[in-house]
Amino acid sequence: MNPEQLQEQLDERTLELRRLTSELFMAEERSRRAIASDLHDHIGQALAMIRFKLMELQGNAVFSGIDGNVGDLKKLIDQTISYTRSLTFELSPPMLYELGLEAAIEWLAKQFSEKYSLKISFHDDKKQKQLTDDMKIALFRSVSEILMNIVKHAEAKHASVSIYNKEGNVAIEVKDDGKGFDVNGLRASRDKCFGLFSIKERLKYLGGRLDIVSEKGKGTCITIWAK
Repeated sequence: MNPEQLQEQLDERTLELRRLTSELFMAEERSRRAIASDLHDHIGQALAMIRFKLMELQGNAVFSGIDGNVGDLKKLIDQTISYTRSLTFELSPPMLYELGLEAAIEWLAKQFSEKYSLKISFHDDKKQKQLTDDMKIALFRSVSEILMNIVKHAEAKHASVSIYNKEGNVAIEVKDDGKGFDVNGLRASRDKCFGLFSIKERLKYLGGRLDIVSEKGKGTCITIWAK
């Protein structure tokens, strides 16, 4: 086998690996959405009905001397409803399908800001962005993974997420003021390398790409390109 044939075979196997990775990713997303739908339609609604019934009983409970117990149960159910709602959104945020990518990423930025000690600003140029559902899901998950990398590794205090339309391409720029890293030596960090490698491969198969600019002590800027 000559070098040209070997390279052609290698390219074919790389493409096949990307295809299988993308299919596995989408299958996982479909499962996430199905589980989230079940949580909302069955468990969430059942908890809401139990809460309603408890509120009906609360008035009579005063005369029975068990109003305190009913109040405690109501508080516990409220906490469970809140947890179930959060879990549903983490599995598959409804606004990604109902309101679009921009609203979903803005929500994601707020969630990270509230959950971690990281201030995140969000900017959208308000221009129309035409993307397939598969690409929207890939972009949303990619931004989520990048933000988690910032939380775990960057030691940043501030970050920003910007989404804009540039000459027909959609770009999502994620910046942080953290410690930065040597892009050429990225392989030294297995966790960060594997996460960014997975994002790169996922985007390549869908026709997108990932650009990384970073320098030690000067933060990081990661731009996702899609069309």
